[in-house]
Amino acid sequence: MSPDWISPYDLGADNVATAAELLRPLVGLSIVAWTVIGIARHRDAGQRFAVGLVGALYMLMGIVIVDLVPTTLSTGAESMAGGSLGWWSYIGDAPRLAATPIDLLIPWALAWGMLPLVFWSAPRPVLLTLGFGLIDLVLMPQLDMVVELGPWWWVGELVLLGAVAFPGLLLVNFMRTDRRLALRTVMLAGLFSALFLGLVPLVAQQASGVALSLPGRQWMMALAQAAVIVGLPGLAAVRELYQRGGGTPYPWDPPARVVTTGPYAYVRNPMQLAMTALMFMAALALWYWPLAVGALTALTFSISVAEPHEQSVLGRRWAIDWRRYVGEHRNWVPTWKPVFTGEGRAVVYIDGGCEVCRGVGEWLVQQSPLELQVADARYAPGPLMDRLSYRWVDAEGRITFEATGVAAFAAAVEHINLGWAMLGWGLRLPVIGWLGQAITDVVVVAPHLAVPPELPPLADARFNDRAGWSKSESGPVPEHRTAFV
Repeated sequence: MSPDWISPYDLGADNVATAAELLRPLVGLSIVAWTVIGIARHRDAGQRFAVGLVGALYMLMGIVIVDLVPTTLSTGAESMAGGSLGWWSYIGDAPRLAATPIDLLIPWALAWGMLPLVFWSAPRPVLLTLGFGLIDLVLMPQLDMVVELGPWWWVGELVLLGAVAFPGLLLVNFMRTDRRLALRTVMLAGLFSALFLGLVPLVAQQASGVALSLPGRQWMMALAQAAVIVGLPGLAAVRELYQRGGGTPYPWDPPARVVTTGPYAYVRNPMQLAMTALMFMAALALWYWPLAVGALTALTFSISVAEPHEQSVLGRRWAIDWRRYVGEHRNWVPTWKPVFTGEGRAVVYIDGGCEVCRGVGEWLVQQSPLELQVADARYAPGPLMDRLSYRWVDAEGRITFEATGVAAFAAAVEHINLGWAMLGWGLRLPVIGWLGQAITDVVVVAPHLAVPPELPPLADARFNDRAGWSKSESGPVPEHRTAFV
């Protein structure tokens, strides 16, 4: 009989650790099997798997980050995942992702993020979070073969439950019930950014074993500013999917229509392009070849897996609209001029009685924007309009998107070329947009409505010969392109 053989009836102090090493992968595989088989039994298994994958990835990233907190805040040569804050430390030599053993991390993420979908169509975040906490409270002290608890381990447990488990389950619930579009869009965008810009570099660093040396503070500040510029199309694309399409960046939580505006008027996959460009830029700036390999891997995945899936699914979902869009837009190389393939039209209304506003309108016309009609807000049908307003009207005459002030100007310049579009996307970022509007209101032109002046009968009021708009009793009559006068 081999001396390495362990009897299940004789787990003495000398072989407890070895037994734990044998049991950990078996328990992990059991959780994976229960999850996959349990979800596969449901009629909507595909959608449950898709949503559960998001939940599991959210949990995985959160667990990795929380496990790194004690290490990050440690001042000495403490062991990873625990020492100085007294939360916990893992036992064994299993491969780790950052501070967390992989054979524990994957089942843990699946158990919290995907396994609930085996039993509930839409998991209840509060009840499940409390349940996870109760289970850990009972089991964690019994798992001394796997984890050594510190005196403040319950603090780390509360952080995990409040910052990881509850938000992750909330996201799963919102996706299953199709609620809180804005919140789940932000959460999904944050998750995918963390995966591409955090997890992929981390895996590349650990797989290669090459240490990453960060440059000085000034160089890092410059790199961060460049990253914002490179990432602008991706951020704007997320906002466009939400505002114009009513959907999220996740293929299984898609918009309700083909989005052809914003960055999608210039390139077919702005989010993948922005993420890949950010990784390559960081690899070059930091001169770190494992990150370049990670970026190349992400690019290969996008071309060989994501793109064919997108072509197949979106082609079935939207047929004619998608084929038309694909036929006029490139996948990885943006065009300089926008191409709008939808049936809608854009109109920007500008107060012709305001000298500053009038100058903006004349400047826009001089830039020859594509598929943008410029009209005098004083003669617009309906209620009085803001000094500058942008509207997108669909084929049935419904206003599907509108903006005012600086946001309207930002939307209008997207119709000029890629350079001006980048400026527009930057102006529509939350903090920058609010600041820009405040400065405009105080320094440039105060807020006001475009009030119609006393005019001859409406049928006699017309623009000059260059204009593409004429005035009628029902308001401006659009033509292909207009000149604001």
